[in-house]
Amino acid sequence: MPMERMLTTTRAGEVDFAAKRIIEAHDRAGITGDNHLASLFITFKGMSATLAAAIDFSKAESDLEDMDEIRDESFEGVHGLTLGYTYHLNATISNAAKQIFPILDKYGLSVTKLPYAQESSHVDAMIFQIEEPAVMAVAKNLPGFEPRFAKLKTDELAFGKAFTAWKEQKAGDKSALPASELKKGVIKTLNEDIALHLDAMAKADSAKFSNLAQTVGQIIADNNVVVKNRKKAKAE
Repeated sequence: MPMERMLTTTRAGEVDFAAKRIIEAHDRAGITGDNHLASLFITFKGMSATLAAAIDFSKAESDLEDMDEIRDESFEGVHGLTLGYTYHLNATISNAAKQIFPILDKYGLSVTKLPYAQESSHVDAMIFQIEEPAVMAVAKNLPGFEPRFAKLKTDELAFGKAFTAWKEQKAGDKSALPASELKKGVIKTLNEDIALHLDAMAKADSAKFSNLAQTVGQIIADNNVVVKNRKKAKAE
């Protein structure tokens, strides 16, 4: 009986996971003498590696967006706190806030809408200005300012490191295609080339190929169950 074919609605991460298991199964099988199968898996391994890299890049990009949101919230917190203190009834607090707020407002909340690198440049400049000893001495009169400002510094530093790593990964990415597109090629090669070839060879030489064919078939079947269950759950 021919093995199942991988469903095209399989997610990129699921394709990546199944492809790695299939490659491992092929390598463990140690089949020799089939140059066509060997060639298919050389191609398949390359496609799988490219897909995996695209998934990693997508995750890094998503993580960067999350870290940018955290940084934005910290900046908005410092900005809002200081603005509020400018209206404080205590003159010491309001006067201190009125000295510090212009530094924050020089960049304004619109800084959070700027491109990553531009925002970092502005936030770093603002942090540098506020860290001046004379300014920090004034800031001590604002309850809660110092811990909020320290968190902003931490969040900006963390974002900066992540942004640098993301840029390096982007520069080294050899594929301009997203994982959602790359997975289609992996599925096509698996269904139309590898599965088809293993089905045929398992009939021609069961002793040599049946174990690998069964293993690959089971990996695909397990994946399809997950995909079908997800579709069923959505329909309910």
